Amino acid sequence: MVQRYAMVWVLLLLTAPAWSGSWSDDFEDAASVDWEEAGEPNNWTESDGFLNGELVEVDSRAFRLTGDEDWEDYTLTVSANVQNLAGGDWMGVVFRYQSEESYAWFGLSVAWTTFAAGVSGNTLVEQQMKVGFRQWYTLRVEVKGPLVDMYLDDELLLQFDGGAPLSGRVGVFASRSLPQFDDFRVSGDGIADGGPGFAVSAVGKAAVAWADVKARE
Repeated sequence: MVQRYAMVWVLLLLTAPAWSGSWSDDFEDAASVDWEEAGEPNNWTESDGFLNGELVEVDSRAFRLTGDEDWEDYTLTVSANVQNLAGGDWMGVVFRYQSEESYAWFGLSVAWTTFAAGVSGNTLVEQQMKVGFRQWYTLRVEVKGPLVDMYLDDELLLQFDGGAPLSGRVGVFASRSLPQFDDFRVSGDGIADGGPGFAVSAVGKAAVAWADVKARE
């Protein structure tokens, strides 16, 4: 029986979906491993399963970053909302980040009722629309070469072609807002499996699969 289970387990592993090329953080462990800060100082905290940024009353941006400067083409996804109504200027994701003077971004503003994207301090594309206070949005960025596609809740919202660095780190940013983030994930070629959220997901999926095998006995 043990040998039979061992054979089933090997086959299960061989036929299970591949999770390679994915780095994620669900902010459940209240740890800042693999993250570092840049730009305006900000007291980033992980609590209750969310990443929270403090309100910084300056126009410059606070960044929280992870990944590698050599990452080129990838898909970045995160859930986000703004916790303050007054002010609530900007928050969102950064990608192809090389330095405080060289990066691309996709974000939203409650105060300006705008979703926008650009490179460094410049806005390249924008869409005026109502931005809900404390409403969760899923932001997704797909970068391939010079082309950048940005999705809001799985709907293509903005695009630009050229201008952004061709490789760089990923992360989140905030300026004059109280941001809240969840379920940060980046995947693509050349990205090693990892992140605080990856290990939990992989073990959980394996446990569920093994329980399914046992249930069929």
